[in-house]
Amino acid sequence: MTKTVAELLREAAAALEQVPSSNAPVASLNAPERRNNAPAEVLRLFSPYPARGVQRKSTSPATMTKKCKKTTYTHAFICLAKRKDSDIPTPAAKRTLEMAGLGESKITFPDKYCGASDFSDHLELNFPQLKYCGGFQLLRSRGSTRSKVLEIIPCPPNGYTSEGLSSKELGVGAAVIYIRPLQKDIDMQDPPSLTLTPQTTGPLVECVYCAEIFSFSEIQGHNDCCEK
Repeated sequence: MTKTVAELLREAAAALEQVPSSNAPVASLNAPERRNNAPAEVLRLFSPYPARGVQRKSTSPATMTKKCKKTTYTHAFICLAKRKDSDIPTPAAKRTLEMAGLGESKITFPDKYCGASDFSDHLELNFPQLKYCGGFQLLRSRGSTRSKVLEIIPCPPNGYTSEGLSSKELGVGAAVIYIRPLQKDIDMQDPPSLTLTPQTTGPLVECVYCAEIFSFSEIQGHNDCCEK
């Protein structure tokens, strides 16, 4: 049973009274020693209790949740159809890309610090046609906003990542990023969005990790990269 403060104080006083004593001269010589031992005896008795004003360090659930929570990355992308496209699409060309499922899309990556493989998988999840192009390049507008010419964003040794694209050194900012097929042009005559197959049908489902909407058959593939 836990002792009260009053009981502990009585024990401390009793312990001080039971310190052995002898003749007066010896007692006077040992008096400083007993005075030095008294605080130690009190501290021993009260050791289960923290000193006044000293708070025990603890990690609250809110702090743990904050540490575990991932930082997302959202940016606007447009997927080009030809591997040699080097100009910003005209309004008419943008409408054609939209009809083929390649138009501007604001994509949210669940983890800003994901690796190149997860970054690529998430892009292909939003633009499935990229899976058959042998890779891709990322481009941005060159110079002023009036420029119609695109320049390649240098690809790091390990591949593109959302962390790299968001860096201040690269300076992309909020500008649209263009995705260009690397080895093979995208077939605009038979876009996946117009070809309904058992693999792409079913009700729409909201991802429990990033709140994005996917078809019933695609949600499990998305979860594999979203929950990491």
